[in-house]
Amino acid sequence: MGDSVLSIYDAPCGTALGCNDDSCGLRSSVTVSNLTFGNTYWIRVAGWNDTEQGTFELNLACGTPMGACCVLGSCEIRTQASCQLDGGNYQGDGVACPAVTCTPMGACCVSSSCEIRTQASCQLDGGNYQGDGVACPPITYAVANCTNPLQDISTTGTLAPNASNCDDCSDLNIPIGFSFPYFGNIYNTIRICSNGFLSFDQAGPNTFNNVAIPFPEAPNDIVCPFWDDFRTDALGNGDVFYQILSNPTRFVVQWNQVRRFGETTGANTFQAILFATSDIEFRYGALEGSPPLSGSVGIENSDGTLGVSIDPTPIGFGNTCRHLTLMTPCGCPTDVSGDGVVNVDDLLAVISAWGSCPPGSCPADIAPPGGDGVVNVDDLLAVISAWGACP
Repeated sequence: MGDSVLSIYDAPCGTALGCNDDSCGLRSSVTVSNLTFGNTYWIRVAGWNDTEQGTFELNLACGTPMGACCVLGSCEIRTQASCQLDGGNYQGDGVACPAVTCTPMGACCVSSSCEIRTQASCQLDGGNYQGDGVACPPITYAVANCTNPLQDISTTGTLAPNASNCDDCSDLNIPIGFSFPYFGNIYNTIRICSNGFLSFDQAGPNTFNNVAIPFPEAPNDIVCPFWDDFRTDALGNGDVFYQILSNPTRFVVQWNQVRRFGETTGANTFQAILFATSDIEFRYGALEGSPPLSGSVGIENSDGTLGVSIDPTPIGFGNTCRHLTLMTPCGCPTDVSGDGVVNVDDLLAVISAWGSCPPGSCPADIAPPGGDGVVNVDDLLAVISAWGACP
């Protein structure tokens, strides 16, 4: 057959999902996406204007193989990579869900961590099974005001040479001094950017235009005591220092008297402190003041899907502190304030976060387990029902 026309239908004489004539010379080629696994589709090969006749060769090329994936006890059609990413059990390429029986699984709280297991496996190791189909809650952090003053390291710390003399640059692979857990990953080095943030992504951009946190575009994996457009070269002001301190073990980065781009006056001094315990603290010396502070304050995971945003406005003229505590997924989620006891502070934290809440960005979204994307009366009731000291 010399001149072909190729069509794909969802049923005999049904809707055409794709049609092509002469994509490669007189030959035809059709690409169709979003087909449903297990459905039957019809391919029609015809000659142009119904005059071409003869034999033909039909080549079919499929995308990434897919098959049945047992995840949280239910079956979904996925790629093997997607299945394994969520802790699922991949049944094989081309395997359909009706041919598979998935053993019920759910979140298991064991040794203060959360794992997806069967109920029997969870109980065998002394864990607390949360129920069939219940997912582990996303990793998040509780934010609290603190009173710890800025401990100046400008005369004792190591100068970050790039971040201290540039407009939008970083010092790479700076040793932290210990293994630091952050949104489920472990890091030993960090990148220090002149624009008021740290990042565990050594290849990310030195973006000066701060955005809301979390945000999927790079930079990601960031710790932001005050992300803004700072300039530290001869046309700006200030330096950046870092130091490993003990009692308690911690890594401190200090942006010292840095000035915002284009400004001829004003200076900002602030710190990001990473504790070996996994806690994070932002300490502020003198700032330019408010309203408004335009910087972004908070933390974000490696793909910008989870994070905690802190309102910069109450930070005001500085001389204040914010403390972030990693919430143990199976510890005491009703302890929203992170002080080890469920009390009126947690009720107030729920009320202050009332309304819609992006998954993973709001510790107050505690009911049902794992959150439902909204802070409401269910979360208040969960706090009341767990009143008292955390187990």
